[in-house]
Amino acid sequence: MRKRIAMALIVTCMTGCMSACGNTANISPVLVENADTNVLAMKANNTVGNNAVSADNTAYNSGIVVVAQEDQAIIDQLKEIKSIVDNEYKTSEAALDAVDNVLESEDTFTDLIAQYKADLETLQAMPKTGNESIDMTYDAAIYYNKEMTDILVSYKDMISVLNYISEAIDSLEEYDSSKYSTEMAQANALYNTFDKCYNKVVNGTYPSYCQSRIDIFARKLGYYKVAVYEYAMALDNSDILRAYAAENVLTRVQIEFEESTNQLLESFGTQINAESAAADEVNLVYEEIIANSDLIIEALEGGN
Repeated sequence: MRKRIAMALIVTCMTGCMSACGNTANISPVLVENADTNVLAMKANNTVGNNAVSADNTAYNSGIVVVAQEDQAIIDQLKEIKSIVDNEYKTSEAALDAVDNVLESEDTFTDLIAQYKADLETLQAMPKTGNESIDMTYDAAIYYNKEMTDILVSYKDMISVLNYISEAIDSLEEYDSSKYSTEMAQANALYNTFDKCYNKVVNGTYPSYCQSRIDIFARKLGYYKVAVYEYAMALDNSDILRAYAAENVLTRVQIEFEESTNQLLESFGTQINAESAAADEVNLVYEEIIANSDLIIEALEGGN
């Protein structure tokens, strides 16, 4: 729904813009409320007669200056909008392209989100003109900023969770069987390693789209921990049959644990693809903002 609203907004914006570009008089008279109405009518219709100019040449020239000044102010604002959204487009594209290879880019997204929030304050502080074509371009820039910020926040959350889970899994690598002289000591150390990983996972906070996969992952970790405990107890009691059964369980649990790990990563991959598709849609708005701004600027500059 939000995307359909956005595209409807841009279509309306472009329709107004094309009207404005067909006749620059459609823009300037609306913007200048305090200028002499006869002067505006003369500029709009391009029918300034010699008698009218002679009779009120001062008022005419004054009105032209006011129109030119206000048109220039709009041109300057549109150029600033172009600069802001163009920078946002380029920085977000660079950040999203790096996600697949650089999970440690969480700080990059944090900085970008802060910058986009500052940009939003700048955009919202820009005064409206009263001209629909121009004001719709302002609104589209604000829409683009907010949508792209939401996408960056989602990516940042994904990276944060992936880094958190990666740290938990990496903790399993701390186990080194060569450090221990007996099987019992090895089993106890392995249990403690899995217990540390399990506690980190279950105490984390996760977005809803991956919560079910996290729950499965944590459950498989728990099974692994229990299997290691059973193996340690079998060794401690010198129960060969129990130890043999525990080894078989460990083999099966390890396979299930690896499968749950892959499924968890797949859930993030699916979400990344969804956010990437959303970014592609929002970037269509960026293209319309640039095109619409260029058309309006050309119309205003041609009318001065």
